[in-house]
Amino acid sequence: MNKIFEYKLRPNKKQVKLLDSLLWETKCLYNNALQELIDYYEKTGKYLNRFTQDKNYNKQIYPNIPAQFVDTTLDRLHRSFANFFRGLKQGKKIGFPRFQSYKRWSSFAFRDYTQGKIKDGKWYISKTNGIKVIQHRDFLGTPKLTRLVKRADGYYIQVICEIKSVKVKKTDKQIGLDLGLRYFIADSSGNKIEAPKFFRKAQYKLARNQRQLSKKQKEGKNRNKVRQIVVKNHLTIQRQRRGWLHKLSHKYANENDVVVVENLNVAGMVRNRYLSLSISDASWATFLSMLEYKLQILSRTFIKVNPVYTSQKCSQCGAIVQKSLSQRTHYCPECLYIGDRDVNAAKNILKLGQVLPFGEDTAIAGLTTQEANRSLGV
Repeated sequence: MNKIFEYKLRPNKKQVKLLDSLLWETKCLYNNALQELIDYYEKTGKYLNRFTQDKNYNKQIYPNIPAQFVDTTLDRLHRSFANFFRGLKQGKKIGFPRFQSYKRWSSFAFRDYTQGKIKDGKWYISKTNGIKVIQHRDFLGTPKLTRLVKRADGYYIQVICEIKSVKVKKTDKQIGLDLGLRYFIADSSGNKIEAPKFFRKAQYKLARNQRQLSKKQKEGKNRNKVRQIVVKNHLTIQRQRRGWLHKLSHKYANENDVVVVENLNVAGMVRNRYLSLSISDASWATFLSMLEYKLQILSRTFIKVNPVYTSQKCSQCGAIVQKSLSQRTHYCPECLYIGDRDVNAAKNILKLGQVLPFGEDTAIAGLTTQEANRSLGV
């Protein structure tokens, strides 16, 4: 499996101009290539092959772009086209590739790691003597690809590495997790963890900055300054949320051999206009994806089950007990069991995905236990 390790860059003014120029040039290349694909299809009714299109873009047309960035940018465009047509065949709603503005175009990639590697605390790119990298930790596994990303607070370098799974000592523990809004997680052991609600806490400050932005003249310098402040606010919220989710997912992955969760249709639930903001702030999908890959690294089991009737069914006797959303206590008239509604649901989730503990302690493969723990504690 692949894992991304991200490091902050500290370029000087000359290097910043170079990176800005490369971003602008690759954005223009993407837009021109997209227009060429559309025009070619309208004239011939056929799809223009990527390798044929690549030959048309030479040093005379884009002299400031290295050949590898031309290749990776065109590859990105054609993958977007492939995803669009694949979605049409499968009946999925995948948007047609669209033209990129400088606000949306924020990254470009190298062909592989050897052409954009980090060495002695510096990241080397053409026409520079190396850009300083804040490498707060070493990456693990085998580096496959390097990618440059621009965020509101500067440039970052991403190293995509291939990590092998590791088999560690069994804990002989299985747990079911019920995700919710009152409690972010209620597990089958009776623990309840409240969501920190980072967006809700920053909402007042964000709204104030949004009002300042709305009063600025369009295309003005002051408007762009305030826009950057708003973007940084969102970036701070995102980082706070992801940091908390990483710690929580690491805890459950490290303590349990089997984790069972509901197979939630989060995209469909967000359409509820009354709960969409709270669901987005909770970030259930992000948490589940983090938990899944952390369990995969440790060669442990991640199971999704059907959420139907998990909140209504009694975890002790299996009787169906109808209750409204406002009723937070589960009371079963059949077996007289009383418990928290969410904890009862977590116990039902665990029963649906219950599996036997498999195997004894096994030898470590690929990574050491210490390396695996480091990779999980991002």
